[in-house]
Parts: sequence; structure tokens; C-alpha cells
Amino acid sequence: MRSGSELPGLETFRTGLQTSSGSEDTPFFLIGDPTRLGQILINLTDNAIKFTESGEVIVTTERVGNATRDEAGRVMLKFSVQDTGIGLTESQISKLFRSFTQADGSITRKYGGTGLGLAICKHLAEMTGGEISVDSVPGKGSVFSFTAMFGCQPADRERHLIPNADFRGMRVLVADDNAASLNILKESLESFSFRVTAAASGKEALYELRNAPEEDPFELILMDWKMPDMSGTEAAEQIKGDARLSRILFILMVTAYGREEVIQHAGNACTDAFLIKPVNPSVLFDTIMETLGQEVVRESRVPPVEIVNPEDLKHIRGASVLLVEDNKINQQVAAELLESAEMIVTVANNGREALQILGNLNFDLVFMDIQMPEMDGIRATDVIRSDPRFKGLPIVAMTAHALTGDRERFLKRGMDDHLAKPIKPEKLFSTLVRWIKPGPRASRKETQKKKTTMVCRKPCQELIFRPA
Repeated sequence: MRSGSELPGLETFRTGLQTSSGSEDTPFFLIGDPTRLGQILINLTDNAIKFTESGEVIVTTERVGNATRDEAGRVMLKFSVQDTGIGLTESQISKLFRSFTQADGSITRKYGGTGLGLAICKHLAEMTGGEISVDSVPGKGSVFSFTAMFGCQPADRERHLIPNADFRGMRVLVADDNAASLNILKESLESFSFRVTAAASGKEALYELRNAPEEDPFELILMDWKMPDMSGTEAAEQIKGDARLSRILFILMVTAYGREEVIQHAGNACTDAFLIKPVNPSVLFDTIMETLGQEVVRESRVPPVEIVNPEDLKHIRGASVLLVEDNKINQQVAAELLESAEMIVTVANNGREALQILGNLNFDLVFMDIQMPEMDGIRATDVIRSDPRFKGLPIVAMTAHALTGDRERFLKRGMDDHLAKPIKPEKLFSTLVRWIKPGPRASRKETQKKKTTMVCRKPCQELIFRPA
């Protein structure tokens, strides 16, 4: 769940939402399909954020049924994404999981497509041995839940998040004005064997610190950055400047905003490390251990993608690809595969953004979704084909429309090829080889015509399955 919990961070920064994640009695290492799990979680959390103007989005994980494995050594987990958004009526819910339908046309025009993504989520959940459901109250919010079956790792490979004996029982203070986030952080810290005190504000945190017994002081603080009355930064400055609190070893700043944004506004003189919400227990534990000077061993949980026709791909390494797609799941899956083939990937969220980017950067290939808000793929392709600068630029339709005759229809509208979703790696790679001309390539800096305000997509975080 690490990837699923981190990717929506930019949108929560823009909207000012609080995002939290927690787990109940779930193993840390499971055997399953992290890609499918990540796709479902990212789509559900992205939708929750999209339709929630204020409040919070909470992702939880819990074990289904009794606390033991079944006879086959498997365990079923339930994942829930709860929001305080616009909610859904019974009529809208009845249409949600149908392919090629939307809950409400006016919602689609305002927010972009969602129905197809939920239909894919339903299919993916069934492929993992589970099912998907939704409970909602119009105007109050929704809870999307799905179950999935996983195998369990042998007991000797389980990772237990318990520190060395020297740090067990360490006294920790956590301060956050969001009750759900505060409770989740407190439970996680207590599971590490720490003694935890919770504070709902910066002022309350200072009171707890200054009134702690001298023989039993706090040694670690987790402080939310954005709190009313007194921010985490202001509280941290007072803590560092108070000689009575010199026993406090470290302050970790926790924020729903981007790390760079926090540093820009707050600086890091009074903070030892940053954590971006929602924080899963494993990341929290590793960060604390590293802060305390303990060695942390990280292992990659994601096997490398098998490259089809490696010699052919070798000749097009470094090619620039524009991915035009409004769905965050599909952005992640496609971009991760393209980057594994050593392509330089730029993402546009709709046709209008794609045209702006094309005016500033050179590309060897464009993957174009069809249904997008603001400007769809057909209209964007019409504009591209009308501009002589882009003569010969290959455009590949990348859409879940796999109906008979769709490929021919897209070709007639100026596209060169069609790639069906869900994306199969071997088909994606063969498409790259088919349309990108082989040869040495200049760096992005050399091909950039002028400065652009569009931000190129950074490589995907590796997708790791852990309870959030």
C-alpha cells in the first residue's frame, strides 16, 4: 500500500484535504499482486480526493474473518477508502461499476471520467479473489471497500516492527489537530512498543512537554506541520529554544503537503526529518530508526519487469514519450512500464495540457487517451494533425475502448495505432519499437526549446504491498 498511499499527495496539497491510513491486525508481508492492489487503491483514493472539497480521506486495512489463516495458508483483507465528499444516491451507485457508464453526466463534465475506472477496479478486485462495494450518503461522503485474498509469507520471513531493547518503552509525543490522523499515528507508535501521549494542538504539545517528569521526559516528537493557532514549525522552534526540553532527541515533522513546500515555508533548522501523510507503519518505523541512528535494511519487493525484445528496445533508449491520460492509475501503470524501458516520460492530464507541452518539448511518440475532461483525445489529435510542426509524430490511441472497429475509427481520425487497456507490457514495448525510430538521442535539456511551466513526471515510486 505504500505506493497507493503516496501518489495522491499532490492533489491533497492542492485541496487542503487531510489523508490518513491505518491497519488492523494485518501481516506486513503477503504474497499477491501488488500492481493490481495498487491500481485499485490509487483509483479509489484519487476519486475520493477528486470529489471531496474539504474534510478528510481515510484508507484502512483489516483482516476479514477470524485471525488465523485458512487451510491453504491464505488470508483475506478488506481495504476501505472513506471520504467526506459529495456522496452518492442509490441511483448513482447502481451505475457505478458498469463499463462505459458514469454515475452522473454533470459530475463527469465537472470532474472528469470515473465510471470506467471503477469498472476496472471491480474487475481487478474479482481477479484477486475479492469483491468491491460502496456505502454512501449524499452530501455526507462515501466508503468504497474491496476485499482481496493473499498468501502469507513463512513465519521466519515476517518482519516485526520492534526496535532494539534500548529504545523499547521510549516516551513519544504526537501532535496533530486531525483526530483520525492523530489516532492512527498513536496506534502505530504504540505497536512499536513506545509509550505515546497524544496532543491535539501545538500549544497542548508544549504543555505536555513542559509538564513531563524530569525522570521520565519525552525523547521523540511527531508534529503535524499545519495546525491552527500554532503551527508545527512554531512549536518546534519553541521546543528547540527551551533549555528545559534539551532531553528531547528528535522532532519529526508530519505533513499532508509536499516536503519541498514545507521546507520552503518552514525551513528545516528545527526539524530532524519529514514524513508525508498518509504514513504507513513500515515507513514510519524505518524513519524513526534511521533518525535514532539505527541501521535499516530495505529490500525491493518488486521484481524487475521482463523486457520483451531487449535488443530492439536497446536502440530506442532515451526516447521522449508524451503520455496523455487523466486517470491516475493508468498514468502510474503506463509511466512505470515506459520508464522500465528507459523512456523519458512526460505526463499530461488532458488534451489541452498535451498541446501546451507539445509547444515546448520534442517527442518521439504520443500515447493518447480518448475520454478526458477539458479536451478529449480525438479533438487533441485533430489539433496536432493540423499543425505542420508535428507532421510524422506518431500518435497511439491508448484506451479501454476495445470494441470491434475502434482501431479503424481512431486511424481515420489521424492516429497511427491503438493500444488497449489494461496495458500488457509486451504489447506496449512492441508499440514502442514499431513507432520510435532507432538511433542515439540527445538529452532532454538539448531538445527543450524553451522553458515550460509544465512539470515532467518523476519516476514512479516502487510499488510495495504493506498494510497502510
